[in-house]
Amino acid sequence: ALADRPQDLVRPEEEAAVLARLEHLHLIAGEQAGLHQPVGDLLLGIARNRGAVAFVTDGLVRDQADIEALGLPCYAAGATPNSPARNGPGAVGQPVQCGGLTIATGDLVIGDRDGIVVVPAKAIDQTLARLAAVKESEAAMLARVKAGLSEVGFVADLLKSDRVRRVD
Repeated sequence: ALADRPQDLVRPEEEAAVLARLEHLHLIAGEQAGLHQPVGDLLLGIARNRGAVAFVTDGLVRDQADIEALGLPCYAAGATPNSPARNGPGAVGQPVQCGGLTIATGDLVIGDRDGIVVVPAKAIDQTLARLAAVKESEAAMLARVKAGLSEVGFVADLLKSDRVRRVD
């Protein structure tokens, strides 16, 4: 941990700028901890300059247009015009609760415009081994859709089952 004594604590969002290293993703637990402290373009710019490759928080950010201009992928629960408070607390290198998940150093975090996926470190090899089969299956389904598929078998079966209740 960065801080061993209370007086050494820094704001979680400042940690990203202070500790960024090449190929680091920075996760900040904001909403879950009741923290609504926004992060803006200045601190994220510093983090990017120090090698950060992305930023994830379930809290808020500010200065969205300027963050987009940085080219640093940023995922947040929302935006606010408020400035951050500068009174901590925070810690570095410990597991965090973010978006309802516990995320630890070594976990694989992947994001795109649809959202974030977290793969625990112990499941990375198994997940990567299944990835080719999943991509192949999805490509085959996409080809069927493009060829005119209008009903998926498992959906038809589900609709015929007693697991679906029809409401008039």
